[in-house]
Amino acid sequence: ATSVSYTSASDIMPLGNPSGALHNLDQNLKSKKWNIQFEALNTTRALALHHQRILYPRLHAITAAVVIAADSLRSSVAKNGLLTLNDMAIGLQSQLSKEGGTIGYVLIKRAADTSNKFVSKTACTALASLVTYCPGPELLKTLITLSSSKNASQRSESVKSMSQYVENHGFDIMDSREREQIVKVSAKMATDSKPQTRQVGRKLI
Repeated sequence: ATSVSYTSASDIMPLGNPSGALHNLDQNLKSKKWNIQFEALNTTRALALHHQRILYPRLHAITAAVVIAADSLRSSVAKNGLLTLNDMAIGLQSQLSKEGGTIGYVLIKRAADTSNKFVSKTACTALASLVTYCPGPELLKTLITLSSSKNASQRSESVKSMSQYVENHGFDIMDSREREQIVKVSAKMATDSKPQTRQVGRKLI
């Protein structure tokens, strides 16, 4: 088996030719060859951390491809996809807010799936970064929607993230409808059938 090594964000260096690196990047991110996909994710991490202006015009397509990688059945690709989403949130911050709903959905899904601890732990870290650096109505809508998931772990993760969202950004960032929805979710979660979700719901209140 091929051994896989993950690069920490502090070791991701600026690219010599970032514009050239964008060429075929979304195709490589969707490659059927996992090693090409893996390297394309590392390239995306470098662009997100060091070359935001070059990445931004292609952000929507690149984000969609990274989200698919983060949801991969191959755990090494999934983990590197999640590391990429974490670096994108940190590097791009408010520029990524419009993609927050799509990213939030896959991060909640992967964070809630504890059958693979090293993937779910990476997803939790990326989710915390997304909530901290990329607030906006898109992310909030996804968190509110998933708080009604039939999956108890997804409910718990989304309400935990909602609580972090309120702690970090306060109510002033939201419109009156969003505030009303948050209050409804917190009241509902406080009486959830699962003790862990009830506990998170009480924290949100």
